[in-house]
Amino acid sequence: MAGASLHALRKVAANGSWILVDRLLRQGLTVLLGAWIARRLGPAQYGDLAYVLAYLAFFQAAAAIGTDALLLRDMARDPAAAPQILGAAAGLRLGLGLLGWAVAVLGMVLLHGLGNRAVLLTALAGAMLVFQPLDVIDVWFQSQSQSWRGFAARLVFYFVVAGIKVALILGQAPLAAFAAMAGGEAACYALGLALAYRRYPAPGRWAWSVQRARSILHETWPFLVGSLALITYLRIDQIMLEALLGSTQLGLYAAMVPLSSAAQVVPLSLAAALAPFIARAKERGQAEYEEALLKVFRLFGALGLGASATIALLAPVIIPLLYGPAYQAAIPLLMVHGLTNFFIFQGVGQNLWIANESAGKIALSKTVVGAITCVLANWLLLPRLGLMGAALSAIAAQAMATVLSNVVLAPRIALMQLGLRPPAPQQGKGG
Repeated sequence: MAGASLHALRKVAANGSWILVDRLLRQGLTVLLGAWIARRLGPAQYGDLAYVLAYLAFFQAAAAIGTDALLLRDMARDPAAAPQILGAAAGLRLGLGLLGWAVAVLGMVLLHGLGNRAVLLTALAGAMLVFQPLDVIDVWFQSQSQSWRGFAARLVFYFVVAGIKVALILGQAPLAAFAAMAGGEAACYALGLALAYRRYPAPGRWAWSVQRARSILHETWPFLVGSLALITYLRIDQIMLEALLGSTQLGLYAAMVPLSSAAQVVPLSLAAALAPFIARAKERGQAEYEEALLKVFRLFGALGLGASATIALLAPVIIPLLYGPAYQAAIPLLMVHGLTNFFIFQGVGQNLWIANESAGKIALSKTVVGAITCVLANWLLLPRLGLMGAALSAIAAQAMATVLSNVVLAPRIALMQLGLRPPAPQQGKGG
């Protein structure tokens, strides 16, 4: 038994290392090239681009229908059902992506008028929505502890995308070209996943199943609504910033957000690798399951605090180095906004519990609380504190959504997030 457990842990560690390296490379390229693009465009134009991408994030969330954790769980438990799962999930995402693209452009027309530059930027960047369905391939690899396959295939395309962006920067390309690259980047990564899948396919051809699609929608609709609420408290600050303070101020804020969130690839990667391990621990018994979750929360808590402290210390060096003097005002924002990492790390850990408990209603409640907190906090603080109000609002929203709401919604999880072992559960009682 001990040998089997050690083998499982080694497999998790190996799978997690590929996911972590993959995401660190992507995040690193995103930060470095994003900073170079920000320097090239300047705060005002960079703010225009950030506004459109924040707006499209709502449609990305809707098209993804919040299924990754559930798909991973189901394919880890029953690989033979993967073709139906993949076919139904990809079909749903494609339909929603096409619909979302059309609605996004129409919405921007209604908001700003047909002749506004934001409409063109939305049409160009919105192409990313039609390439999202192939992301389910990556979920298949993760469910089989084969994440290295997606990583190896996409690595080439990372550099292809990076090369195109560098060419755009050096060629003094207009803002519209950088918006178009959002769709082009998604297309490149989708191609990489498709090539990797040909070498390690699921056992059978993908098949559209109305019954499976209905099952996915039935179980994931709370996650879909939750994803929209999540995007609300992750991106509504940028939309409100543009409306209240203008594009230049948004450009300063948007420049520091990727630096603040860079460390989040660590818990996301670890969670993806740990998901099959946690699912199997649950099948072996509640005590082993909760002990595994407690270790996850302790680890993620320590990592989150370390990330927050590191970002605060490095902010005065990173901003001038990457973005230049035009973005100097973003330094204090980054130092404060980095505190969100502790709460986000804990929220990522709880997602493992939510997926295994099918606790969609709790996930929905938590994210709605976070969204409401974000909107209210920004409404109150932005006019009074400007950009710093947005940073403080982000901390408040993350704290409410990921930790404080658990005091009412999931008390046992709240204890684990504090590093405490909860008392033995009573018969019939959950988290």
